[in-house]
Amino acid sequence: MLMPVAAVAQMFCAAHGQIVGVLEKDYRERKVAEGLSDAGALVELFMSDRRSWTIVYTIPGGPSCVLSGGEAWEVLKPAKPSEEG
Repeated sequence: MLMPVAAVAQMFCAAHGQIVGVLEKDYRERKVAEGLSDAGALVELFMSDRRSWTIVYTIPGGPSCVLSGGEAWEVLKPAKPSEEG
């Protein structure tokens, strides 16, 4: 069961596998990107074919928390580097 964090009522934390399972089963989202924060936490972006999205933050040795989610995620192509300089 996902539990709200007291400081942020809309943030939910649970075991990483539990959150990923809910995202896959209920929202059909899969991980499309990940990175490490300056604090060493894993930050993951999950997205569905319907463009729903969720950002999950996992601290080392700790729980995973859903930071945000929404609809209409758009993947942009990187701009070409400027040749000025």
